[in-house]
Amino acid sequence: MNIDRFTHKAQEALQGSQRIAGRYNHQSVEPEHLLLALLEQHEGLVPRILEGMGVSASALLEKVEGYLQSLPGVTGAGAGQLYLSSRLNRVLALAEQEARNFKDEYISVEHLFLALLQ
Repeated sequence: MNIDRFTHKAQEALQGSQRIAGRYNHQSVEPEHLLLALLEQHEGLVPRILEGMGVSASALLEKVEGYLQSLPGVTGAGAGQLYLSSRLNRVLALAEQEARNFKDEYISVEHLFLALLQ
């Protein structure tokens, strides 16, 4: 998938998901890492959507962090080598499809969020 097809904010979220996976010593970047990256964009679209729905973005952020902390981490040889999980690749493919459905040229944060919800 071509990173140039993503908006700047979507690229930031993808880069953030990799940083988050590294922070937790996870070997694969999962959809939950991407969700956390989107939630950490405090002035971003996803927290605003959630708050508009009556969902506390900060409470969800804490839940996702708790879940990620419960996953095993990798240390020693191989630590720091990240790959995108098959689950995250599926989310990215769904986001690309969402962009096509909306006839958008670029994959944006809202497409990523819609794909995560599926």
